[in-house]
Amino acid sequence: MSKLSTPLLALAAALSASTTVTTTPLGAQARHEIIRGRITTDSGRAVPNAVIRSQRAPDRAQKSTHSDTTGGYSIDWPDGTGEYLVTVSAVGLPTLSRRVTRTGTDSVLVFDALLSNRPRVQQLPATVTQAQRPSPTRNEDPEVGATSGFANSYRRSAPDLVGDIAALTSLVPGVMSTPAGNSVLGLSPSQNSVTMNGMAFAGGQIPRDARTRVNVSASNYDPANGWFSGARSNVYVASSELFSLATGHLTADAPQLQATDPVAAHLGQRQTNLNGSLGMSGEILDDRFDYNFGLQGGRRTAGVSSLVDANSDVLRHAGVASDSVSTLLKLLQSAHVPTVAGAPNSSLNDNVVFLGRIDHARYDW
Repeated sequence: MSKLSTPLLALAAALSASTTVTTTPLGAQARHEIIRGRITTDSGRAVPNAVIRSQRAPDRAQKSTHSDTTGGYSIDWPDGTGEYLVTVSAVGLPTLSRRVTRTGTDSVLVFDALLSNRPRVQQLPATVTQAQRPSPTRNEDPEVGATSGFANSYRRSAPDLVGDIAALTSLVPGVMSTPAGNSVLGLSPSQNSVTMNGMAFAGGQIPRDARTRVNVSASNYDPANGWFSGARSNVYVASSELFSLATGHLTADAPQLQATDPVAAHLGQRQTNLNGSLGMSGEILDDRFDYNFGLQGGRRTAGVSSLVDANSDVLRHAGVASDSVSTLLKLLQSAHVPTVAGAPNSSLNDNVVFLGRIDHARYDW
């Protein structure tokens, strides 16, 4: 070995120790690149604090940043490849993704994102439908899709409440009777509705012997049946059958048949009640027409008490002292104020109800 071999070996070893090998993504030439731009809305307003993410191709390395108050942003890539996937997202605005590619020899890639908050409405071709409006039914078919119950059992009603719509509907499960009226789902009785064969009905009583059916609906899936949110009581007046039918009832009640305490007796709880009803259905005029009607009438009387004739038990039940009543009556007499003339000694309640229906006969003889 010559004398020059030792220095050459030392120089080769020094060069190998100071050499650094840099790897670049396969298939791309690395160079310093900057992605910058501005984030705005479709109205030109800057979007601050938007998140901008850039993903480098082909190794999928990522960098992210936020936009400033003017909507501007900048992402620095010292070893860029010239191809990126940029995603922009902001609160309350749709996310936008675009592929950004270097063109030419420029090292600055500009990407201005426009975030539009206008909904994209898909235009559909016009569709025209034609249908004939159905005629409303007046028959006794139940309502489709209704949470309902039937209140036709007269046997569970008191004789003086037979034919009362409120008393009938209170027999249906889910209907609660209150002093102000019937309540469904805790709603006020003013939210209820009463109809007769699908039409508005302002009455509160129907004849006992008329061929009717009462249907109570707590909810209905038909949007055409509205104007109520509590209970909808529909009274169906049925048409006549082929054969004639007649029914009648007579109910009498006297105070001698009623058992109560002395205080209730003086407060009018014992009463005289007389109630009669008649119902008929069939065909008339050579079976050309069907008829169905009901007639009901009644009279109820009961005694009433006043300060003049009330005894000590009644006054004590009402929370009034007897000596206070005596003092008041003496003061009225001294002032020549009449206390007896014109004062009623009984209450009287009369009612008459008629309901009828006439149809063309269903059979053509």
